[in-house]
Amino acid sequence: MGVQKLNKEIANHNYSKRAYKVEGYKSFEEFYPYYLSEHCNTINRRLHLFGTTNVVAILAYSILSGQIKYWWVTILQ
Repeated sequence: MGVQKLNKEIANHNYSKRAYKVEGYKSFEEFYPYYLSEHCNTINRRLHLFGTTNVVAILAYSILSGQIKYWWVTILQ
């Protein structure tokens, strides 16, 4: 599979800014390119990755250590 073909199959592969449809979206497939465009800023994407990684790590720690009382910290993230 060539890169050109792969890029056409990926929704908004270059994170280009998309306008919000005032009339709304009828499916997730319609909405997803807009969602990706909301993350066109590199810093924004890195902060999302950092936050998500922290949530997973804290949740895993609280479960594996048996200290379930710390699960609520994930909500703050």
